[in-house]
Amino acid sequence: MKAAGGEYCDFCQIGKGCSIYERRPFACQVYRCLWVCGKGEESDRPDRLKIVLDLKAVHFYEEDIVALNLWEVEEGAINQPRVQQIMVANIEGGNVVVCRPYQEEPTYYFPKGVFSADEQQEFIEILKRTPGALGV
Repeated sequence: MKAAGGEYCDFCQIGKGCSIYERRPFACQVYRCLWVCGKGEESDRPDRLKIVLDLKAVHFYEEDIVALNLWEVEEGAINQPRVQQIMVANIEGGNVVVCRPYQEEPTYYFPKGVFSADEQQEFIEILKRTPGALGV
């Protein structure tokens, strides 16, 4: 795998799936999105919502901070009301939310009053260097 954390790999056919699914690497075989882990409603299935949700824990200033990744697999899916509900609930719950729009740069949302502007930038850099999603 040559993809860095937070990037689609060369074998990802966005909106369709993995082009090497039968021979995919071990890291891909053990990956589980939140829906597969039992989180969310039937309508939150990635093939229906067109968003894949996963978590990443980042050790930051002696604390483990959870970042919720929203991977858009169809352009515009992030703008759906249900996706916006998920984002707001997580931000209000103290989580960092990372929106990863289809073929665009990610946008980071932080809970109010938790991080200074400098800390936000530092967190983003650490998040980019932290491998893998968090299993639930």
